[in-house]
Amino acid sequence: MTSPDSTPRRKDRWVRDDVWIVSMLSSSLFCTVGTAANGWAYQRPSAFFFDAEKRAIYIHGAHSGRAISNAVENDKVTICVYDIGAMRLHARAFEFLQEHAGVVVFGRARLEEDNREKHRVMQATFAKHAPHLQCNVDYEPASQMEIDETTVIRIEIENWSGKMKWTDDPTRPRFTYDSVPIARPALPWHPDNADAEPVTVEWAESLRASEYSRFKDPSYQPIGAPIAIDLPRPFPSGHDLCGQRCTLTRLNPIRHAEGLFEAFGEDNEDRNWTYLPYGPFNDHDEFRIWLNSLSSERDPMFYTVLDQRGAPVGMTSFLRIDPQMATIEVGHIHFSLKVQRTPVATEAMYLMMRNVFETLGYRRCEWKCDALNRPSRLAASRLGFKFEGVFRKAAHYKGRNRDTAWFAIVDSDWSAHERAFEAWLAAENFGQDGKQIKALRDMMVV
Repeated sequence: MTSPDSTPRRKDRWVRDDVWIVSMLSSSLFCTVGTAANGWAYQRPSAFFFDAEKRAIYIHGAHSGRAISNAVENDKVTICVYDIGAMRLHARAFEFLQEHAGVVVFGRARLEEDNREKHRVMQATFAKHAPHLQCNVDYEPASQMEIDETTVIRIEIENWSGKMKWTDDPTRPRFTYDSVPIARPALPWHPDNADAEPVTVEWAESLRASEYSRFKDPSYQPIGAPIAIDLPRPFPSGHDLCGQRCTLTRLNPIRHAEGLFEAFGEDNEDRNWTYLPYGPFNDHDEFRIWLNSLSSERDPMFYTVLDQRGAPVGMTSFLRIDPQMATIEVGHIHFSLKVQRTPVATEAMYLMMRNVFETLGYRRCEWKCDALNRPSRLAASRLGFKFEGVFRKAAHYKGRNRDTAWFAIVDSDWSAHERAFEAWLAAENFGQDGKQIKALRDMMVV
């Protein structure tokens, strides 16, 4: 698809693979839009939506925006997306190599006037930037008034070019800018710092001796911060975890099997079993036998969730427990339909996380799920877990593949998260009808 005018000078860095280019355009969140007017070139950063099937890129903005008006007046537009990797160091400055990959798109712009298409494009843009949220559940869709106040430009792609500058040379040390978080003083020539002392060799050496030494080894390679806790951490005790709305107690098939079977039986379509590696179960006896096989396990360590009446309403567990690394996972989470998306389910997860970070003193709490399990991914995000990526073909179950989505909360996150949970669970956050006044995601700092 690449035409001569989009061919890069360095052929060794030219990427001609259309699949790679499509992947780059699909995964990039922002682009720079290049337009021209009055003999001047303009660029601006912009959110965008790439429709591979229609071979078009859509941008949006206010009716009076410069990029929009430029594109209307001169339909020749360029779009650029890029990704920055590591700086690969060398003994000679001119041999430094900044890893990067990018795509430049050349196209013709036109106003999108079809109202349904504008709605589709805007919703696709929202979903791209917030894939963990669900329209009409977590947020309201764009109104017709908002659509009317927005200009959507469709850029029909004529050609494109990919470029990648990367190296696997093991002799070149890797340096990433976030690996050495140095507080840089204002430079002497900055107008707000006219009286600053000039940067000297002595200052640079003192910085190297103080700030760098915490994050680099003697050869100036980036290293992690020192561990400040005693290891190994304790193994979970299995004691009850008690809250205002629920209690988590160790799974006991004799006491809990009948109630759990009844609670899970409310799911007539067995949808809650779809992404679990077991179930559904045909009868009570089969279910009890399965529970018996779990009850003596220490990893996973299963809990039954009891409501205020003491009735079983769900199950959950600690698993992949690693006291030496101070990491743990919460999983096998299964709530009855009655308590899903209620304060009971939220408090149950809060009790587990509070136990992980405050009682056990662990550094990391993980949440993993099938990457196709949208409700689980939404729940993880709502609870403050940060998405860390997808491990492809990480497992298989029920005769099908599982790509696993990873989420985690670490100890440095917990203080702010705990305040959010406490505020959300407080009685004053719920009206007389039992509905929340303020959403947990609005209180959560992620």
